[in-house]
Amino acid sequence: MELADANKALVERGGASVEVARGQAAADHFAAVQAAGFATGERASDDWWGAYFVEQARKNITHPAQRFYLGSLDGETVTCTLVVRTPGISGVYAVATRPQHRRRGASMAVLERVRSDAIRSGFSRIILQAVVGSYAYSYYAKLGFFTRYVSQVWRK
Repeated sequence: MELADANKALVERGGASVEVARGQAAADHFAAVQAAGFATGERASDDWWGAYFVEQARKNITHPAQRFYLGSLDGETVTCTLVVRTPGISGVYAVATRPQHRRRGASMAVLERVRSDAIRSGFSRIILQAVVGSYAYSYYAKLGFFTRYVSQVWRK
């Protein structure tokens, strides 16, 4: 999906504060939120993914093309996203919110910060991936993202 008008601000709700994560402690916060947001309830799988998220966040937090964003409500880190920048494009990945903090505007605040940072830095296209028909897909569509293309994903 691609944001139709990246120059237009997203409607911001809630009182979430947003920061660009820097350093190993921030990488660990990012990974913890990501793991909580994507948890399936299957302990072995969630533990494996949790460790993988920590490893990747620590490895990539200093990569110049990647930005890790953290959103907080009442001093608690509750949402995150990763942005990978290539010439002119900001790719949004790993949007996750702790389940107990969903629908309070925190991820919207992060996405608005991503949008404004991208425009300010000359990255006029903002793209992301979502499964057609999912809650995320309809959420992004309401924010002004449209389907640029659809690809098939095969699972065993």
